[in-house]
Amino acid sequence: MDIEGIVLGKTKIKESDLIVNLLLRSGKKQSAYIYGGAGGGRINRGSVFELGYLVQGNVLQNKKYNHQTITMSKSQIQWKHDNIRKNFKTFYSLNFVLELVKKIAVDEDIELSNDHDQELFSVLSNTIYQLNQESLKSQVNILSIFLQRIINYTGTLPNLDQCIICGENIERKEKTSLVLSEGGFSHLTCSNGRVSDQGVRNLLIDLCQTRFQDINSLEQIEFSQLHEMFSYFCYQLDMDQNGFQTWSFLGKTL
Repeated sequence: MDIEGIVLGKTKIKESDLIVNLLLRSGKKQSAYIYGGAGGGRINRGSVFELGYLVQGNVLQNKKYNHQTITMSKSQIQWKHDNIRKNFKTFYSLNFVLELVKKIAVDEDIELSNDHDQELFSVLSNTIYQLNQESLKSQVNILSIFLQRIINYTGTLPNLDQCIICGENIERKEKTSLVLSEGGFSHLTCSNGRVSDQGVRNLLIDLCQTRFQDINSLEQIEFSQLHEMFSYFCYQLDMDQNGFQTWSFLGKTL
């Protein structure tokens, strides 16, 4: 049986073996042991398992590494990025989206699963594809649409139409505040001294209506707005921002 997935992470074992974490098309993650996956050897063979690559391999049914880790052979690259490693900022962005997806994806069970929810796989593959474009104008814009899609995928997208405090409609021109504890937006006048959301509500509305390939049509998104969205996401899923190894790098480079 063949499986296909995006490389979320990898760990070198022994001299040339790898354990890789894949996001499968089912939207679930799978660990796989790859004999010789790190490349090298007498002919200095390269590895196909680079972060963000789409790879395919054959599952060895009778040779599991352990209960959760399958063993794969005959692996090959289905798609790879060529430009991301040329820019260290883009490479940081890639590592951030891979780390986030790795945290929220559930484990696959190759033998039992028949679930084919491809939304998470689609979000990640589209994000990597856009990060790889030479015409990329703003990594913050790409990360913002990625995070909006992830917020929607996890079912935590806030109500963008009504004030979470008074229940009245919110007009686009009105200033609002993002109330983390209530999981929504409020009129600034209802927010009891909370600060403005810096336009995040209107940004989320625009991102919901924007396709990945049209992201360059949006105006430049500020990192402070991305940070506000990320804070909301972490609060809703009870995650610690400091638990993301790559987030601090983004704040220093973007």
